[in-house]
Order: sequence, then C-alpha cells, then structure tokens
Amino acid sequence: SGGHVFPLIAVAKALKEKGFGVYRYISNPPDAVQLKKDLAKSCQLWIISDSYSKLNEDHLKVIKEFFDAGHGIYIWGDNDPYYADANKVAQYLFDGEMTGNLMGDHPVGIQIDPTSPGIREGHLITTGLENVYEGITIATISENKNLEPLIFGSEGNLVTAVYEHNGKRAILDGGFTRLYCKWETAGTDRYIKNAAAWLVNFENLSMK
Repeated sequence: SGGHVFPLIAVAKALKEKGFGVYRYISNPPDAVQLKKDLAKSCQLWIISDSYSKLNEDHLKVIKEFFDAGHGIYIWGDNDPYYADANKVAQYLFDGEMTGNLMGDHPVGIQIDPTSPGIREGHLITTGLENVYEGITIATISENKNLEPLIFGSEGNLVTAVYEHNGKRAILDGGFTRLYCKWETAGTDRYIKNAAAWLVNFENLSMK
C-alpha cells in the first residue's frame, strides 16, 4: 500500500458485492515465491504504490508472467513521489509512466470532446457512470501508444488509461486517493466494480 495509510474498507466491500474475494498485503509485499503462489489463486492483481520501491526484479518477473497469462493488473500511483512501484511495474510491462503533481479534488463527468476533462464513453469500465472522483492530488499518465485514455482530470491531464493488447489487460491510474476519499459522492463504487470485472478478462482467458 502507499505511504498514505488508509483502510480500503469500501474497496473490499464493493469487490465482495461483485463476487470477488480480496486478499491484501499491508505495507509490504511477500517475497516473489509467495507472491507467485498467491497469484496462482487470483484472477487479478492491484498494486498501490508507495513513494519508494518495494518490488524487486524477481517480483517483476512473477507479475509479468501473471500478466502474460491474461490476468489483469491495476497499477495505482498518485502525486509525485507516490508512483515508485507504479512506474517500475508499468515500465516493465508496457513502457507506461506517470509524472507530476497536480491538484485534482473534483468529480469529473462524461467528456464533451476527446480531449476535455472527464470520462471516456463507450468503454466497459465506464458503463453506467455519470461522474467519477479524480483523486485529491494526482499524477499524469505520460502519452503512450500502448495505452488508451479512460479519464482526463479537471486540469485536462490524463489520470487513468487502459492497456488492452494481445489478450492482456491493465489499468494505469495516477489517483489512488480515489480509493478512500469522497467515495460515496462520485461514482467510485460503480467504477471499482466495473474495473475489476473488466480485468477478469474472461473473454480472452476463455479462449486459451
């Protein structure tokens, strides 16, 4: 978990309502051998970054193997410097990166045009969403040909993007404060359920 200490109770509750079991590593990850054992029983992995890296090369190899097998990865960072492992994992998997520190703290609605603040329509993750909270202080996802925009923040920065290529799925997000702040006011419950359902990647896994 990130340097911000927060309970994630609402996240676990939302995922359980959707039928997911949740196992959480608090403060530090297990070693790579244990991580591999745990991932063998998992349909997706969510990583919430701290300001300094806690994952080593062996962790990265295990995560990539899990990802390459078609299992979803949600990579959460936040304002500089809270994206150490977010960038480490995103760069290792698909050359993704986030930078910076912008003030957010707004709910954003549906986009008016493709570059305006807000939620991109037409993606399974945004189905049924009218608005979503961007996070308090947030990082910006760097432009990347491997990623599709999903949410632009109130300053016009890309805060959430998705990876979907070769039967693999991931989400890269620069606003992990969305997980514990203003949950009930801005669509986060529905967003989290949609994201987890999309990351299951059932369509591609069922073809393997």
